[in-house]
Amino acid sequence: RKGRIDAFVQSTDKNLMVPVGGSIIAGFDKKFIQDVSKTYPGRASMSPVYDVFLTLVGLGETGYASLIRSQKDNFRYFKEQLAKLLKEYGERVLEVRDNPISLAFTIDSFSIDKRRGPTYVGSMLFKRCV
Repeated sequence: RKGRIDAFVQSTDKNLMVPVGGSIIAGFDKKFIQDVSKTYPGRASMSPVYDVFLTLVGLGETGYASLIRSQKDNFRYFKEQLAKLLKEYGERVLEVRDNPISLAFTIDSFSIDKRRGPTYVGSMLFKRCV
């Protein structure tokens, strides 16, 4: 074993289509999560809770399930298209075990050009807000 996860935080704006400002903290140890929540008494607003509640009620189970299906389809499509593009440049999408929601790819060809090392890829992605 290389490490452990005590808790994970989810941004409600990224995961639940609501305005910025809310988050969900979750984990495997109920007491730990309760201890974390006690560090924020009186600082949190109810607005994010209302936003999430109203969004989920508005979507309903069918609407939410449809969004999840659409997200999975889009991810598959993006991965296929990325693999095609990378192949043209001698690169490939990495299969990352135990992480089905992230993509990683090789950048070996960028190491050839000293002016455009591996950090060049990061700068291009950053500049384009990816």
